[in-house]
Amino acid sequence: MPRNRLLPLALAIGLMADLAASRAPDMPARPPAHQPIEAQRVAADLLVDEYLTPLSVPHPAAENGMKVQSLIQQIEQDSSKHWNDRHPARAALVAIGIDALPSLRGALAKAANHDGCVGDYRVVIREIEDGAHRDTTDKLRLLGWVGMDVLRQRLLANRAASEEARVARRDELIAVTDERHLRLCNLWTQVEMVRRKELGDWMTVPPEYCFGGRPLKIPQGAEHVFRRLTPEEADKPGGNPGVAEEYAANKGADGRLVKHGPYVLWGPNGEAVEQGQFVDGKRAGTWISTTTGQVCERSYVDGELVLDKTKVVGTPLWFVIDFEAAHPQGQRIWLPLGSTTYKILGKDGDFCRMCYTGEVENPLWTLETATWTELRVPRALGKRVFEIGGTGVGFEAMGQFIVRPEPDTSAH
Repeated sequence: MPRNRLLPLALAIGLMADLAASRAPDMPARPPAHQPIEAQRVAADLLVDEYLTPLSVPHPAAENGMKVQSLIQQIEQDSSKHWNDRHPARAALVAIGIDALPSLRGALAKAANHDGCVGDYRVVIREIEDGAHRDTTDKLRLLGWVGMDVLRQRLLANRAASEEARVARRDELIAVTDERHLRLCNLWTQVEMVRRKELGDWMTVPPEYCFGGRPLKIPQGAEHVFRRLTPEEADKPGGNPGVAEEYAANKGADGRLVKHGPYVLWGPNGEAVEQGQFVDGKRAGTWISTTTGQVCERSYVDGELVLDKTKVVGTPLWFVIDFEAAHPQGQRIWLPLGSTTYKILGKDGDFCRMCYTGEVENPLWTLETATWTELRVPRALGKRVFEIGGTGVGFEAMGQFIVRPEPDTSAH
């Protein structure tokens, strides 16, 4: 390995070990974007390689092997039936996990492309591999726009290799690049944070639509300001849930700092909840604001909001909670079939206190009458990614941290 690549690689290994950027005690969370860009790129490359590496199962459990074969036979027997009729068998295979992979790969290799069960095998294999790679995917998500850009370069490089293979009529290489393309596209759909309403070139994602937003570039001669918001500022009605702001500033005639240049409002988990430009202390141009429910684009002229240019440009697919920081916060996430509400209540020693509730198509439901689930999450868990589904947020994976109510012994 070239000597000049050793330092970025060492930095990348350290970055992957702890993607939450260092900060002073009690300071607001800041995203990995403050780490060296080259180190982030090396880390992202390593994560993509890890995702593309086929999972190996050295010694599948014998009892699982028999069950897997039975479920595969069931799918083959029902291959002429409706896709939904085979869902129980697919779900059972996904539940078995990586032990099912060798048999599933063998069944897929033997099946003809026209067989009805080919789609079942591909879906199950993908779901099992995605679950096994969840930690890798989440680390790539937290690298924000750098991770997306590295993925884009990989897709373009693979496209070029595929075209060369087709010109040379190398069937084996064509099959390899086609499979790699599917894997990279699948990874892309998991890593991207925002589903945009206007796709255009789907591989061109503005950094503002990624976790951590666009890197803040301070103009030469300007001052770099990073400031924690006061409780009154953070709780401003109708405002975004920010905990700190970072911006460029110039000194005015009276010696005071005036915002002039790029601006970022940081959320409690290292997310960029608002991004834009100031000109002589006034908002100007296009601003992007991001919540757990939507991404909005707003336009300002001389500090005034242009209402008819305000639009929703996308919907977040996932969000992040920083349990190590444990900043008090709360969000209600509206979903197609209901809503999920969560609250971070703060630190409790080495733990973060949290509660959540949800409803599905219940017009009589209210936050006041809701049943809340309380959790005590180890702060050592750091940043955790949660996906937003059609009926709720996947907090079920945190079940091990639920605070169980004490049994009622008054009747004994």
